[in-house]
Amino acid sequence: MKLREEIPATLPTPPRFERRISTTDKVRQIVSVPTEVCTPSASSSVVPRPMAHPRRPKLTTRVLPEQLAWIHDEVVRYRTEFPRAPRLTVAELVQIALEELRESKNLDYLIAKFRS
Repeated sequence: MKLREEIPATLPTPPRFERRISTTDKVRQIVSVPTEVCTPSASSSVVPRPMAHPRRPKLTTRVLPEQLAWIHDEVVRYRTEFPRAPRLTVAELVQIALEELRESKNLDYLIAKFRS
């Protein structure tokens, strides 16, 4: 098998394209957080970073099918009853329920009633 003849390129090859900016630097620019705030200093190992929005972790749990159907029905009922109000979501309804539980004075009674 015959090897091909190699012809040297007479044109200079363009320089390799490098990433212009890293993703963390791009996020830092968008959020406009100074670099010093995000890098840990020698005095402390953990530096709190300012966040644009408070973090809201996702709550995943299992509920009975009747409870899920009820919560969906309540969302639909609220939307039909108050069409000009902002839309109520399941997540917002769960947040309201959690706040009501937090503010209840007799939480022990509610827990005992639920478990019985």
